Amino acid sequence: MLKRLFVFLSSVMTVFGSIVGAGFISGKEINAFFGSDFSVGGLYAAFLFFSLFIFFLMLPREGNGTERVLSVLISVSNVVVSSCMLSALKTLLNPVFRLSENNLIFPVLFAISAFFICGKGVRAISLFSLVSMPLVIAVLLLIIAGAKADNSFIKISPYGAFGAAMPVLYVGINCVLSSSVISDLGKETDVKTAAAISFASAFIIVLFVFLLLRVFIGNTDEMPVLSFAKGGVFGAFFIYFSVFSAVFSTLLSSFSSAMKLRPEKRGKAWGAVIVCVCVFLSRFPFSGIVEKFYPVIGVFGTAYFIVLVFSSSFFREGRRARTFPPLKRRELRCSPSRGRV
Repeated sequence: MLKRLFVFLSSVMTVFGSIVGAGFISGKEINAFFGSDFSVGGLYAAFLFFSLFIFFLMLPREGNGTERVLSVLISVSNVVVSSCMLSALKTLLNPVFRLSENNLIFPVLFAISAFFICGKGVRAISLFSLVSMPLVIAVLLLIIAGAKADNSFIKISPYGAFGAAMPVLYVGINCVLSSSVISDLGKETDVKTAAAISFASAFIIVLFVFLLLRVFIGNTDEMPVLSFAKGGVFGAFFIYFSVFSAVFSTLLSSFSSAMKLRPEKRGKAWGAVIVCVCVFLSRFPFSGIVEKFYPVIGVFGTAYFIVLVFSSSFFREGRRARTFPPLKRRELRCSPSRGRV
């Protein structure tokens, strides 16, 4: 019982940690996808799509050619996302240590750290998330409780197709980029546990999308959440540490997927190449990546969900159940009569 509870909590925190990266916790990403035409209907659609996407990612599925090609594209995309997280860590920490904005000491340090942690497998990533994400959640709740919320933007349904499509694209982006880690988590769970993890993860993510949007809507800063760190040193430390934990957790998830580009032979050498590429790309600001690169990934993620459903064991077993009785009847009809001389 305790083992199943540990697996459940660590899996939920890992899924949450793989999504609550620089764009999410800073408020930048949420503003881009929900702020222009927010609605309760769009939030419900995001919850439903998150639940289904995470659930099907955790199910076993056929490794057909289409999915293998898509997996390569996902890994390449996660190279860009890893560089985005490294850029966010640079933006977060360089001013604290009075370094120039072009100094790459932190991207180099954290890229190497991610390389070694991801080499230990999904359990190492889950352990980091299980320890750090409860702190992130607690700090976010304190910020939300102490901030002045804006409820004037809340409405039941979106005004147009743009407001209806953006929540779906947002889910597609995050789930496809976190698909490698979520799929690895599914290897250690059964179907019922996977369903519970999917529901709980989707609920926490969508809840914080709503709560954070009430605080950060309309804020155009690079990292809106850091505006709450201007008070005491003690509070600022926890805000900076929670932002760091959230970004680094997403870095581990995306870097884990990027490392799957390595061939079996000379894996360490190719791993070093991937680290260097991520550090080089981290020179660019992460907000530009969020605004230009993420919507394209959202369309790709929506298409990937369709492939995922049709290749999952859940769909295959249902198809077999529908086709088995006619085949069975045909087998009985064509077999020789028994018990006759």
